[in-house]
Amino acid sequence: MIDDLCPPFHIYDPKAKERRNMKKLFSITALILAAVTLFVSLGGCTLSRKPSPLTVYYVNIPIFSDAVTSYKALHQDTDTTFISFNDAADMDRRITAELEDGSGPDIMLFDAYQTTLDVRKMAQNGAFADLRHSFDSLELYDGFLDAGKVGGKQYLLPMAFDIPSLYTSEERLLAENVTLDPEYYTFSDLSAAILQLIDAYADDDDRIVMVDQLHGGALMKWIDMAGVDILDAQRSEVAVEPEDLKEIAELAAAVDGVRDKMISVAKKFARDFNGIVEASAFLAYDRSFALGAMYYDRLYPEKMDQTFRLVTVPDIIDPLSVNAIVPCFGAVASGVKNQQGAVELLSELMQWSTTHVALPMDATKYPTFAIPENNRRFIAELAPLQGCEDELVRTIENTLGSIRSFRIPDPAVSGIVDAAFAGYFSGTAGFDECFEEMTAQLETYMTRVS
Repeated sequence: MIDDLCPPFHIYDPKAKERRNMKKLFSITALILAAVTLFVSLGGCTLSRKPSPLTVYYVNIPIFSDAVTSYKALHQDTDTTFISFNDAADMDRRITAELEDGSGPDIMLFDAYQTTLDVRKMAQNGAFADLRHSFDSLELYDGFLDAGKVGGKQYLLPMAFDIPSLYTSEERLLAENVTLDPEYYTFSDLSAAILQLIDAYADDDDRIVMVDQLHGGALMKWIDMAGVDILDAQRSEVAVEPEDLKEIAELAAAVDGVRDKMISVAKKFARDFNGIVEASAFLAYDRSFALGAMYYDRLYPEKMDQTFRLVTVPDIIDPLSVNAIVPCFGAVASGVKNQQGAVELLSELMQWSTTHVALPMDATKYPTFAIPENNRRFIAELAPLQGCEDELVRTIENTLGSIRSFRIPDPAVSGIVDAAFAGYFSGTAGFDECFEEMTAQLETYMTRVS
């Protein structure tokens, strides 16, 4: 009866618990070993390995070399290999050869004005990884990343941006009877002012209209600044209106026509800031130098007797807007093994570049904008001046708030456009003839790419 009510396995055994625990231990151990075996057989063991080291190719320009130097200093134990090229064409040739056989760099950093590669075609052909949503955590300006999209995919990563600016002085404009309303002027107004000054200085070897520091093709740089699209968004047909291009071409050709004079005068006054301002009506430098010059007279009043004025190039359609140029960008090879590491590295380099060299990429940071370190030689005493930094911030805020688009120069299209208009620039061909040649060459290019 007792046995019926209390089966043998209910009888207390002092060592039963210990034996059960041992059986559980053996079972759990066996399960763990089986799971590990399965994990390894499926290739899952790669998660426990150190991420694959990265290789970075970059053209040796300050914005990249300084960022790389900073990265190495912050990550002294990095196993990332950085290889620099003094000649962008050499880097392009090596990338082309190595990508074809499956080797080559994981990350490539390009100078938009120097690269010889048709990077958009390469992107469409699968050479680069799609980085969509990789930078969603960053609060960027609207449209900044869009500059690097091809067919809606994030193949190219803008690394910085700038708003090409001219600066002049009220005294220079007044002396030549040039009127340019500071509150509102169109692309046509600015073009007319520059053409008027070129004519006024035509017979004066020590006077120039502009010291040209804006890189790129003679025509395409002005096209980008004016916000004109040569091709449509799908890159399937010519989109530019002849009337718009003719106005831009007239200005670009006139400026290019005095290039030798620009270089001569620029060399003459290379170290004489006041002298070069006296000699020129417009100076075309990057935004940092231009803004610094605006305050030079407040820093060194004993050296300057002019009132500086910043002049941005307005959008040809919307005069109250400007177009930001992306001078350099990165890309990740489609076959990269450590894409997360590549994204993190690119993000760090991008944020360093925009903080120390160009305009701040992060839209939350510009209200406390600090002068880029490599421009302090122009405005070394800016900070102590009461109210001056606040005024500089307001200028930047106003400029940044008027950006219509961010644009990465297109080397493939630029080469075609500049070649087609070579005769126009030299005076041996008319606009219509050059426009027809450009259209035909672009159609051939689009057919070949597609």
